[in-house]
Amino acid sequence: MTTEPENAMAAAPLVSIVIPVFNGANYLAEAIESALGQTYRDIEVLVVDDGSTDQGATRRVAAAFGSRIRYLAKPNGGVGSALNFGIAAMRGELFSWLSHDDLYRPRKVERQVAAWRSAGRRAVVVGDVETMDAEGTTVGYRSLAGTNLAARPLDAIMRRDLNGCAMLIPRAVFDEVGLFDPGLPTTQDYDLWLRMAHRVPFVHVAAPDVRQRLHPEQGSHHPAHRREAERLFVHAFSHLPPARMAAYEGSEVGFLLRHRDDMAPYPGVVDHIDRRLADLRDQADLACVLMAPDGMAPPAAAAAAVQGWNPRPRQVLHGGFGAAAVRRAVEDTTAEWLLFVRADRLPAADRVRAALVLQARRDADMVLLAEPAGDGIPVADFLLRRGAALALRIALVDAATLDRACLDALALVATLPGQDPPETVPGRADIRDAAAGQSLSAPHGADADAAVVRALADAGGPELPRILFLAHDFGGGTLVHLQRLGALLRGRAVPVFAFGSAAGEIRLSLSAAEGRHGVVFRLSHHYRRLVDTLRRAGFVRVDVFHVMGFEEHAAQLVADLGLPYDVTLVDYDHFATPPHLGDADGRFRGEGLVDAREPTLIRASPRPIVTTAGRVVAISRDMAHRVARIAPGLPLVCAAHWARPAPESHRVMPVGLRPGEPLRVLLVGTIGPIKGSQVVAEAARIVRTRRLPIRFHVAGALGPLPALPDDVLTIHPAADHGRLPDLFGHIGAHVGWHPAQVPETWSYSLTDMMEAGLPIVASALGALSERCAGRPFTWLLPWDGTAEAWVEFFLRLHATRLAEPPRWAPVEHLPPAVAFYPDAYLAPAEAALRERG
Repeated sequence: MTTEPENAMAAAPLVSIVIPVFNGANYLAEAIESALGQTYRDIEVLVVDDGSTDQGATRRVAAAFGSRIRYLAKPNGGVGSALNFGIAAMRGELFSWLSHDDLYRPRKVERQVAAWRSAGRRAVVVGDVETMDAEGTTVGYRSLAGTNLAARPLDAIMRRDLNGCAMLIPRAVFDEVGLFDPGLPTTQDYDLWLRMAHRVPFVHVAAPDVRQRLHPEQGSHHPAHRREAERLFVHAFSHLPPARMAAYEGSEVGFLLRHRDDMAPYPGVVDHIDRRLADLRDQADLACVLMAPDGMAPPAAAAAAVQGWNPRPRQVLHGGFGAAAVRRAVEDTTAEWLLFVRADRLPAADRVRAALVLQARRDADMVLLAEPAGDGIPVADFLLRRGAALALRIALVDAATLDRACLDALALVATLPGQDPPETVPGRADIRDAAAGQSLSAPHGADADAAVVRALADAGGPELPRILFLAHDFGGGTLVHLQRLGALLRGRAVPVFAFGSAAGEIRLSLSAAEGRHGVVFRLSHHYRRLVDTLRRAGFVRVDVFHVMGFEEHAAQLVADLGLPYDVTLVDYDHFATPPHLGDADGRFRGEGLVDAREPTLIRASPRPIVTTAGRVVAISRDMAHRVARIAPGLPLVCAAHWARPAPESHRVMPVGLRPGEPLRVLLVGTIGPIKGSQVVAEAARIVRTRRLPIRFHVAGALGPLPALPDDVLTIHPAADHGRLPDLFGHIGAHVGWHPAQVPETWSYSLTDMMEAGLPIVASALGALSERCAGRPFTWLLPWDGTAEAWVEFFLRLHATRLAEPPRWAPVEHLPPAVAFYPDAYLAPAEAALRERG
């Protein structure tokens, strides 16, 4: 009896082609056809529908292929969760990913299975990619031919050259390194490749058997992708062992320099690398030779200046021009890199760094910082590898002048461009809801009113219900919530926004974007025309969001329109004064006073607009729990937030804290008294007085407060929300801090921190407790703790390098949140539209 060797391979291993899709009816059929059209016949095709919301369009496309494919449906969870679902369900030994908008060429699987059989059971096979536009026209080609994928896989990963759809991955590899991380909605592939590097071998197949479609709807084009990729690569660089980097480039400095340009699309990663280089500059294996005419000593200022470069030379030598300087330098230093510069005209430090980067990237023996003027003119300002310098010394035994003609002695010479090309960052959008090219503006008058009615009636088409949102024009979290809800509903409803002010105006707009978009109605003169305009526009429902400053006008408008309406609670204004339940100093007055219905805090009765609403929507479990105690009997809905994947599920990616480095603590938004400004100010004073290794950064504003110690607290003004990712990356925070002094009802600042993958220190109060429950690298402290207590905890995080066990707060007493958006939320509006016919 014979037994098959454990590592034997099946003659024709089954390959499982997994196609994850979400609302992908436009391209899905082509992708499936390309999968079924493989010349390798031992395949199965799994289509994983990740909770599509396109009224069954995606499902119908898949159903047309009948039993030739396996169709699997699951709740929405992102690409990573859909891929994992497919991997769990697949029957094959080998996994092949195909995006619903990409295509396989017929021999993709055949070629890669052959390569896998030749390489061995654990090998991951990677092919090349042809790119096409949305219509399928070829526009480019991406090859890995110039990459030593077997020995240097990190090079391809750092350049984002690996395409998941061009891979063939043994199922056993997932058992070894893990699955895709659902907590990384857009970079789950980068993360997996990083885990694979140096644990499993990569094999390259030089064939473009995958056609990648480039179109605006791709996840990689979304601003969230750049934010997430930036944080992932900062995490990767900060945790990559120095020995691994040295194995690639001979030193940590060399590795960072080589890949600095690769990270140009991610300014935060570049900032992180520069901080590392600053810390490591004393370790750079670089000697600088200050060149001056024979008999002249270089200026003392020149030697001092080069010591401030990043990276800093470990040795500074003096010499003349020409071959003699090279010969002496080789004898006087053992440095790997020798930099020769004119002492009376030092190059800028960034030119030196660029030369080091170019040398590393091109593996050049010599880099000229400036093109020589001509033959016979001495060469100055150049970087030379030590091995090349030895060869050059031999070649120049009899040479008196090092000029352009002598450079032929070297195998490779690179010249730094006269001006470095500017680093480009992909265009990004902010979170504002653009009105899709629709405008809503006109002067007042009968014709103008008719124009406004037409604009409202035409927006989105007559088949969609129109919902009027009433809100104040103060901005803040209310506006962010409106913007994101509007984006969610667009395509299934037409949201129109009526922003009211204490000045007696209401501004109608098709967009919740910041600014003065839309038509303004002065209520003292145009109220009846506003009501008439809204009636004629065909609204079916109203949502009263937050009407502070125009409460009476809002109540009157809702009554005059006579439409069913909801009230969405974003604070406690309808029930309490002040709306955040704080005292004169902005500190929570306590649950005891809430439960006792203290007259100076809780209104005698809620505003009537709440008590007659069809539904009262609480945006967090904590808020629903507190409102139910204040005003029992309301038609209260504890609504789960609609964001998918949920910010709370995003992976936490701590930045490594290096010895001697201060803990960088980040606060986000406008930090006033209710957000903890007094605590922050006092903490900064403590840190400065005691000279502690903590630095505070505010991405937004802080105050109003007296002068603060700016050596430990830095304010980074954020002109708009779109700038936050750049600020996050630039700051390189180790933890986010949210010292709320009143119960938050949601907190989009917390969302920003979670989506950035930051560890978080926050108050155990309000919605922060429920949102942080179970999250790793998250610590909830008593909201009323002293500044000293917060500082002491930050010192513990610094001392343990964030290796503190998480601290959460009890949330079992809170009511469960129900799935509400968008289906249940829209159901009454859609029913009303159907009844109108």
